[in-house]
Amino acid sequence: MTESEIAGLKAKLEMLHADLGEMKGIMKEMSSAITRLTLVEERVTRNSSGMERAFTQITEIDRRVDVLEKQAVTNKQTSDWVGKALWAAAAAAATFVAKKAGLF
Repeated sequence: MTESEIAGLKAKLEMLHADLGEMKGIMKEMSSAITRLTLVEERVTRNSSGMERAFTQITEIDRRVDVLEKQAVTNKQTSDWVGKALWAAAAAAATFVAKKAGLF
């Protein structure tokens, strides 16, 4: 081998060495990015399960509110009937007292 061939091989080896160094640096960056991506994925998974629990609770609360709203209508009607019955009883009592007192 001639000296120029050896020099050419040496230059190629140095370029290959530099390329390998760059590849190592890139691999480290990729490893770091994958680690960060894994952490983000874990957070997303935790947030998703938390949101799923929240939506489940909201659904249960909606169901309970629906039941209470239906009961409120029935309670209002009952309250109205009781109020009318009390007024009728008071009117009957007042009429009875008025008749006994001779006002009628």
